[in-house]
Amino acid sequence: MPSMGLDRPTEKTHARKQMRAWHPIYTSWRENRTFHPPMKRSFWVAFAGFAISTSAFAQELKFKNTLEGHSDVITELVFSPDGKMLASGSHDKTIKLWNIADGKNIATLEGHTESVQCVAFSPDGKTLASGGRDNKIRLWDVESHKIISTLEGHTDSVRCLAFSPDNKMLASGSEDKTINLWNLANKQNTTLPDAASDAVTSLCFSPNSKMLVSGSGGNNDIKLWDVSTRKSTEIYLDDRGNHATPMALFSPDGKIIASGGACIKTIELWDAGTKKNNAKIDDFSFRGINFMAFTSDSKMLITMDNKTGIIKFWNAATGKNIATINKPIEKVITAAISWSGKILATYQDKTIKLWDLKYDAVPSSNISE
Repeated sequence: MPSMGLDRPTEKTHARKQMRAWHPIYTSWRENRTFHPPMKRSFWVAFAGFAISTSAFAQELKFKNTLEGHSDVITELVFSPDGKMLASGSHDKTIKLWNIADGKNIATLEGHTESVQCVAFSPDGKTLASGGRDNKIRLWDVESHKIISTLEGHTDSVRCLAFSPDNKMLASGSEDKTINLWNLANKQNTTLPDAASDAVTSLCFSPNSKMLVSGSGGNNDIKLWDVSTRKSTEIYLDDRGNHATPMALFSPDGKIIASGGACIKTIELWDAGTKKNNAKIDDFSFRGINFMAFTSDSKMLITMDNKTGIIKFWNAATGKNIATINKPIEKVITAAISWSGKILATYQDKTIKLWDLKYDAVPSSNISE
């Protein structure tokens, strides 16, 4: 289930992190950006530890563990495809790998000379990519914890990364207003033409690896790219708020594109084939959302309001509200959920917390309406 925070806390955006200001995605928060295993994509969500019950379904979060070790603010979390490992990037210039079973730090990866802004696992889980304010991307061998290669091509901070599901490409977005597509076989890159008018903060490949959707600030652009031709189509956003951080992601079945972001009061649901707007969700505060993610079956979209902290579940086809968690979420910057949906990781500043997540499936009658 793809997911994205809207605004990871960089030096430039750190003051906005409480708006989540997740991934940023942000990650206004991340980003993910976030990790996307093939056809079973992880989703990001920001829950606190409490149980919810609605007429549609029930969920319960049980505290599992606390992970501590970073000496500065964490910027992004991502689960490995098998859900056994968590990677965290930080302003302390390191990436830490954590064992989900016992919460122990497996390794600390050092190589960036400035803060780490984004991390992403390859679909096979063997490689970890990290991007930093040193303008570089580093590829790490997950087993040996050694640097495989360093990719240089951006002239400003790397803000987001995304592996293609076929594991042949890595896309990188930067504050230099460019998107690079890296061939993972020969490490050569192609820069997409006229990618953005401001920092690129969101990237997501389609499940078949043929399309890429990007989000960037400035004019609040959402663009859909044909990876083979390098040509793009702009998706028009009705709501283009000031200081917005737009983001977009594909549903796991590749049929829907969801667009929204921090300081954007609406989410729009697009047909990925025709580029037509199928539905609009006008339900958010002036701060927009700090998180959205599809469920793995592509039937639901989960969102969190950037001001109120309220989480809602939506029919991804119609935009109709399915359920609402009325208790606001406080002090959680952002979170990541394994693609299985069983483990939740949240963080605030330097601390990560793990939760066991239990939930009942939403009845099909609530989805098909």
